[in-house]
Amino acid sequence: MKKSKKIKETLQNFPKNFYRNNKKFIWKMVIIIAVGNMALFVKNYQRQRAYVEAFPMGMEVTSFDEYMKTQKDVPSDIEGLSVYDKYTMGLQRQDGSDSDYDGLTDKEEIEIYGTDPLKASSAGDLYTDAYKVQNGLDPYTYKEYTEEIAFPYLECEEVQLTASSPIDFNAVVTDCTFAYDLSSFEVGKVYKGYDLYNYGGIVKINVHDQLTENDINDFEIYITNGPFVIPGENSFKKCSYKLEGDNATLDYEFEHGSEYLIFLTEKQGFKIKNFINGIFNQDDAAVSTSMNNKDKGEALIYGSPWGVLLGGKITIYYTECFDKDNTSLFKVEAEQAIPTIFTKESEDIRFKAISSREMEKKRNFFDKFLKLFKTYKKGEHVAWYEYFFRYAVFCYDTYENTYELAGGSSTTNEFKAKGTGFDKYEDELPFQNFRSYIGTGGNCAGITHLTSYLYNTGRFPSSGTYNCNINGTYEQIQWDLSTDNENATLSNPGLIDYKDIEFVTEHSENGDYLSVNLTEGEQEFVNMIGCYWTEANDRINMNAYEKTTGEYYDASLLNRMTDLLDQGKILDVYLYMRGGGAHAVNIYGYEYIAANSVLFTVYDNNIPQDCKDGYMINADANGNCYLQVTIRKDEGGNDILEYLYMPLQGSKDYIASSMKNLMKSHAMVVMDENWNVLN
Repeated sequence: MKKSKKIKETLQNFPKNFYRNNKKFIWKMVIIIAVGNMALFVKNYQRQRAYVEAFPMGMEVTSFDEYMKTQKDVPSDIEGLSVYDKYTMGLQRQDGSDSDYDGLTDKEEIEIYGTDPLKASSAGDLYTDAYKVQNGLDPYTYKEYTEEIAFPYLECEEVQLTASSPIDFNAVVTDCTFAYDLSSFEVGKVYKGYDLYNYGGIVKINVHDQLTENDINDFEIYITNGPFVIPGENSFKKCSYKLEGDNATLDYEFEHGSEYLIFLTEKQGFKIKNFINGIFNQDDAAVSTSMNNKDKGEALIYGSPWGVLLGGKITIYYTECFDKDNTSLFKVEAEQAIPTIFTKESEDIRFKAISSREMEKKRNFFDKFLKLFKTYKKGEHVAWYEYFFRYAVFCYDTYENTYELAGGSSTTNEFKAKGTGFDKYEDELPFQNFRSYIGTGGNCAGITHLTSYLYNTGRFPSSGTYNCNINGTYEQIQWDLSTDNENATLSNPGLIDYKDIEFVTEHSENGDYLSVNLTEGEQEFVNMIGCYWTEANDRINMNAYEKTTGEYYDASLLNRMTDLLDQGKILDVYLYMRGGGAHAVNIYGYEYIAANSVLFTVYDNNIPQDCKDGYMINADANGNCYLQVTIRKDEGGNDILEYLYMPLQGSKDYIASSMKNLMKSHAMVVMDENWNVLN
């Protein structure tokens, strides 16, 4: 008894004694944690301020929650419910909505049949409410499913599904084994990958072929959200499974309305590096978005032109293609590109194979610290300082059967995006999106409109007027570019004065037209852009096009976009950004990288010439930023459109996406040069 009493007293006094004996240490830790949290707060605040300063938005948009409050008095298609009421109930907001994809509209379910508008089967069986209504059955009476269970969108026969809801019949499973670069996530070698969505049941995978083909008897399974893979955002979860014979049953709860990427990978032992990467996000890694099965290679070529003249060495780091024959061809063509870069052949060439991840790090380092020495074009003039050092990024693509210097001219063909002849190095206005006394948050919509109008029509109004809001008061703002002698060339389609290198250098660094001493012609230009910006905001209400969970744009928008690009027109795209506000960009070309996925080449006036001091650009080897658009099936089996725009590596703010795990709501508005909306 005495012993137990003593133990009890010791336990009761432990906190007090521990504090007394470790008081200094405890207070040190408290101070360290407090200071650390404060530093983190300051860092996040500074990051947000730097983002706001560096990337003006310029499209007026109200936060989604605030906008929805304005819909409380707006009647919906359901009697007695406002648009706000539908939203708070979890229903889709548009008229004629079918939020549970059962074939009955929400209006029919609530006003006529009394069924649950949020359940495809109000009885919880495998028959939809619409099926029962059409066949004279009670929607709330359970009925055993007697028909053949089939999954028409299951493309991988080794994957076995079971239906627990009518939605499961629209489950989509596709092979994505070669669609993503997972080197940033430190998972093992990928044996097989699957894209799965519209499903909420049990998943079994027959792994016989993978075990046999790879000569293995063990593997790991990782799962993350799709359809895009973004370092710092996607969390790869190791999934346990039960192996019975060749069938692996996944221990994972899949949910309708979510998309999953499932990867069977090489089994790895515990690694400190993997453990650390599991704790800290790798925000500086490049986004992996391309559903792309091409066999590509990349090389970083560098050396000294003077050294080459004296018989010096050239170094070529390269990534290997999947096909060894393509790698051999690639190395030959990379070697043949040397005279293009150094104006002379070299007999001493050192080849070194490295991984894609290592190549990315080296390229990023060169582009960040040595960009002055980068060469883009064949036969480009060599500046005096480039005789000491020069480098280029060289790409090989078996699908296009071209090889080219990144960011410039091909050694065989000039790189042209499909759709238009727009050249971002010739046809864009290359200075940074700016703030002015009219567009105080940025004039992106004005610049975007001018770019598309100028390119598509070959002209622009040299004078005009518009009623603009200046500090809360509307004023008639005029512009006239034709009478100013200094900028008389502005009457030409090319806006030559504003592409002059001195003008660009002078005005693109701070992007601020509020305090700069402007010439008369420059002020007229600012007025014109400001008027276009105001007109864009008057015409396009971003909130009216905003979508939330379960709401998407119709897939037919993709065809309308590519049709106009095929006609040689570039388009304006307004995007609601994750960091707040909306931004306007131009798209001028496209490429199908899979049957259901398109990359649109983007001119972003916040990132002139695809570079931005202090930021790593998420561009391909040709310097192109992309808006990726992918066609998916919704839970009712209808084609819908999903998209991702993320031109900056590691940015959590400069993102626009329909992915619900990235953004609570999203908006993408596409239009031509006359503000005719394609949505």
